[in-house]
Amino acid sequence: MATITMTITAEDFDRMADTAMCWGKDWIIKQHRFEPVTTNFSYKMAYWADRYLESLFCQHYLASIGFQSETHYDTASDSYLILTDYVSPEGTWMEG
Repeated sequence: MATITMTITAEDFDRMADTAMCWGKDWIIKQHRFEPVTTNFSYKMAYWADRYLESLFCQHYLASIGFQSETHYDTASDSYLILTDYVSPEGTWMEG
C-alpha cells in the first residue's frame, strides 16, 4: 500500500460532491436503493459523487477535518452516497 499526501480544500470537496441534500428519516422509504443498505438516518447531510475516486477523496477530506462518514453505492443514480454531519461552508446544496 502506498501513502499519498495531498491538500484538499472545502471548495475541492464541493466540486467532487456534485449533489448535496439534507439527510434524515425521510430517506427511510428509499433505503433499498443503497448498497449496502443504509440504516443510519442520524447524519445531517448526504453528498453524491459520480466516481469512486471522488468519493474516496471526499471520505479522506472529511476524516482529515474530524468528520465521520459512511459511503454507499446509490443504484438509482449510479453514483456514490457519502453520509456525514459536515455541512459545506459554501452552502451550494441550499441553492436552487
